[in-house]
Amino acid sequence: MASLNTGFVEVSNAPGTGGTESIPNAKSALFLQNRLLVPHRPAGAYKADHVAVSDILDYTSYDPVYSSFKINQGDSDNIERLYAFNDQTVVVFKSTSIYAVTGLYGEWQNNAILDQITSEYGLVGPRSVAATGSDLWFLSQRGVVSLRQTEQNKLQGVSEPASSPIQPLIDRIDMNTARVSASAAYWRNRYYLSVPLDGSQQNNAVLVYDFLNGAWSGYDEGDAIK
Repeated sequence: MASLNTGFVEVSNAPGTGGTESIPNAKSALFLQNRLLVPHRPAGAYKADHVAVSDILDYTSYDPVYSSFKINQGDSDNIERLYAFNDQTVVVFKSTSIYAVTGLYGEWQNNAILDQITSEYGLVGPRSVAATGSDLWFLSQRGVVSLRQTEQNKLQGVSEPASSPIQPLIDRIDMNTARVSASAAYWRNRYYLSVPLDGSQQNNAVLVYDFLNGAWSGYDEGDAIK
């Protein structure tokens, strides 16, 4: 909307000028520092392992040479979710690994650093990520795991899954369905994770972790949850 009199008009997504290209289509994106970050699969590639970064305040074009991150290009897993850990760090969740892009200030192409957090597991369900205070909790192939910041301002994955005490319940999750349906939220010192149990094709249970007590509070199920 350039003026109140004209109102909203459709944004032109024509190819950019000066070496830029149209921002690619994607099923998800991240807005950070007045830029749009879009995970995508480049033409001719097998997996979505690139992140297109739009120009500042121009969300329809990007420079494929200087404004594109390659997240372990050639790996066999897709980027599932981008998540802003803070105003200078983006966590890149792939299906079997996790990376962090740090140093996002000034000229990103000069300052950004890519670090691998873990290759032992990845993200199951893009919507299962939730910030729980200073940590990130999410569903992985190993169960519910977390990322936290070290004293050296580095992100690291916690080796022991937070869901170890309820592993028999985690084993009942249909991971294939959860890749699409799993969803989580943090509310009033609790982490709520909605998942499909026992072969269900939709979420039919909500697992609850209570941070005040430092333990899982069981789970809720019923027709209303579906």
